[in-house]
Amino acid sequence: DLGKVLREKGQHGVAREVAKLESKLRAASNAEGLVESREQEHKAKGEVRAAVGGMKDVASGLDDQEVVVEVQKIVNALEDDNPSEEQMRELAGDGKKAASRLEASGESEQAKALREMAEQLEDAAVAVQEAKVKREVLEGQEASMEAAQEVVLVAEDAVALLEAVGLVEDSTVVREMGDVLMSGGASAEEMDKAVSNAADLGKVLREKGQHGVAREVAKLESKL
Repeated sequence: DLGKVLREKGQHGVAREVAKLESKLRAASNAEGLVESREQEHKAKGEVRAAVGGMKDVASGLDDQEVVVEVQKIVNALEDDNPSEEQMRELAGDGKKAASRLEASGESEQAKALREMAEQLEDAAVAVQEAKVKREVLEGQEASMEAAQEVVLVAEDAVALLEAVGLVEDSTVVREMGDVLMSGGASAEEMDKAVSNAADLGKVLREKGQHGVAREVAKLESKL
């Protein structure tokens, strides 16, 4: 917000420094979020392993061999594959069915233990998925920030060329684009405006015979 206000007041130099600060803050926050999401995912997978271990323990003490086979199928699916949240939910459901069968046969203690493991698996499945989605979102944001930084570098090259040929007013337009992108928080409307401005500037430069600078602005437009 401060950067936007400063740009509106014409304080582009200060706005540029604020944009640099915002960019670093976003990057730091993103990095911290990625670490947290990976830790959350690791912890949830640990809960899955614990549920598997608990199911094995339950199965080892069962008399009903058909239930033992069912539980072993669940364990094998969890150990041999990399099941999705949906698959883990289905396996947890299978575990609950096996627990109900044990209850019906009078093995209430084992049924309770198996049901608890199935519920633990169900909770872990949700946690794994939440962590995975969070991580993917943050990785996408990280890629966007890296792309924005690349655009900023191109914008800086274009500014230098424009200033070198005395087109200071045009260089200000490009500099403002770089300031907006540097913060990493450009809206879709601001991005559309930046693309339009770059296209218009490129046309003007070609009309002025500044084809070398126009090519650099065209490169900026393509990256936008």
